Amino acid sequence: MDENNIFKSKVTWIMAAIAVIAVIIIIAVVAMNGNDDNPTETPSGDIVGLDQTTTDRNNKTTDNTTDRRTEDESTSKKNGLEDEITSVADDIGEGLEDISSGINDVVDDVLGDEETTKNLEASITPVTQYFSKTEELQWPVMGNIILDYSMDSTVYFPTLDVYKCNDGIMIQSEVGTDVVAAAAGVVKKVGTNEEIGGYVVVDLKDGYEATYGQLANIKVKVGETVQKGQKIGTVAEPTKYYSIEGCNVYFKLEKDGKPIDPVEYFVY
Repeated sequence: MDENNIFKSKVTWIMAAIAVIAVIIIIAVVAMNGNDDNPTETPSGDIVGLDQTTTDRNNKTTDNTTDRRTEDESTSKKNGLEDEITSVADDIGEGLEDISSGINDVVDDVLGDEETTKNLEASITPVTQYFSKTEELQWPVMGNIILDYSMDSTVYFPTLDVYKCNDGIMIQSEVGTDVVAAAAGVVKKVGTNEEIGGYVVVDLKDGYEATYGQLANIKVKVGETVQKGQKIGTVAEPTKYYSIEGCNVYFKLEKDGKPIDPVEYFVY
């Protein structure tokens, strides 16, 4: 079970506990109201006549005593119920404090884990705009272009000592430099190969796709949504195909499966 599911499971159990406590409170309140709906009978208010016998007065005194005893017993039961409700309320209060503490612990655990926080943010942060032909790209890294895009003619590759077409560009950089997403999209593929090393392919929608190569410490996963400017990795040591050119980031932009010149879309 991944950490997002663990978090959701903990929250679900906490909400269930709160629901149970709410039911207990309702039952206690209903019981108290029910007790109030059946008040204790009070002694008779009839006036005793002057011509009543001493026996009647004695009987009246006995009846009053019995009524007071009954009232006292009723009051005692009511007080006992109130004490019981108070005790339950105290227990509920302590339970709510424990639940609150538990929620705080869960939140602290989640927020304290960088990867989980990043995954949660990625899952709930909407992409406000995907790339289009009118959109501008952000530079993955800032640096000089050491190998230009060229599909109509060949360019020279110093390490390979050959002239060939180039479907992307190589942007000069230094090892460890952050590499960011040029545009918002969904990660389509993460992998590595001999020529461009670690790489990430991002679906930018509307037929556009971006490939970032020569990466280390890749921070994204397949299916994850990335925002423009979000860190996706760092610059790696160059592969053997670019040992003379030095450290660089390989960047390719495609439209409907065909490479296009990304330089035309960069912000200068």
